[in-house]
Amino acid sequence: MSKGLMATCVALLLGGCVVAAPPPRRAVIVTPPPPAPAAPVEVVPPAPGPGVVWVPGHWQAVAGGYVWVEGHWRR
Repeated sequence: MSKGLMATCVALLLGGCVVAAPPPRRAVIVTPPPPAPAAPVEVVPPAPGPGVVWVPGHWQAVAGGYVWVEGHWRR
C-alpha cells in the first residue's frame, strides 16, 4: 500500500473521532447522616449456588430518613 493511500485511510478513519470530556458527576446530599454503623448483626447464610456474591446489609435513604436493607445474595 502506498504512503499516500495509507495517509488517506488514516485521515478518513480518524476524521470521525471525537474526544469529549465526560459529563460532570452529580452529587446527592442526604441529611441527616445515616445511623451509627452499629447496625443489626447479620449471619451470612450459605451461598445458594455458584456465581453469587453477598451484598452486606446497609442503610438506605428514603423520604428524609433511613431504613435498614438486609444483606442478600446477588448474581
